[in-house]
Amino acid sequence: MKVLLLLLLLLLLLLVVVGDAGDEDECEPRSCGDLHNISYPFRLKGDPRINCGLADYELACENNRAILYLYHGSYYVLSISYNNYSMRVVDTGLQPHNCSSLPRHSLTPYNFTNYQDPYDLHDPYGLLYPNDDRILFVFVNCGTIDAVNSSDYYYVDTSPCINASSSPKNPRNSSSNYVVCGLSNLPVDVIKEGCTVELMVVGSTTGSNFKYESHNITTYYDIHREMLKGVELSWSILLCQPCFHKGRQCSVYQELNGLFVTKCFSNCKKPSQSIHCA
Repeated sequence: MKVLLLLLLLLLLLLVVVGDAGDEDECEPRSCGDLHNISYPFRLKGDPRINCGLADYELACENNRAILYLYHGSYYVLSISYNNYSMRVVDTGLQPHNCSSLPRHSLTPYNFTNYQDPYDLHDPYGLLYPNDDRILFVFVNCGTIDAVNSSDYYYVDTSPCINASSSPKNPRNSSSNYVVCGLSNLPVDVIKEGCTVELMVVGSTTGSNFKYESHNITTYYDIHREMLKGVELSWSILLCQPCFHKGRQCSVYQELNGLFVTKCFSNCKKPSQSIHCA
């Protein structure tokens, strides 16, 4: 009888240990292709573990590639940094070694609320370092108009990669296609009268002192190479949840020591408190 009781106790102890281990492994990281360690706040679409990750940070795994669907566009996820609350993505329409491949959708800094107003944060994603100027590629169709360059921007002929029959909107055969290169604050009047904007793509390069020559951007091949680098997005807005739960606005910045600091603001945008996030 004592032996039977001892065996029952051992069995109960084993069940408790296995149960605890199961809880620890319940939300273990997932993988998709070359992207490993997909973990909170991210989750993979179709994952039966409904309590693992957040719906706003759901990624699809298609043809062994992790994909982020954002603003009606689709983007391959190249990397995720959990230390920097950032990720690098590239439009699924772009193909290496095929300069005629194009982004399927426009994506500019103005898509993100943290670029337009650092205190008006509603999207789960924002631009990493939103206050920095970024290179912007504007695809235009100019018909028979001759393009003119200046010191602040210039027109790059897309041929032979893109011609009239393969441009973003298949313009008429007599047209000329260019990419206008400039920073994200590119004035509207640099688009020559008679030119039609077809596509706008934000680049990965930042800095107000950006020079095209120093980055070897002189031909459309160079532009295509730059677009393939993708763009870095930030998901540090997740740190703002304590502010949002109190009905306040929020901003996030990173200190020199790498610590992320979240500041809550009242509706008049005056700081009310700070929350330090390790």
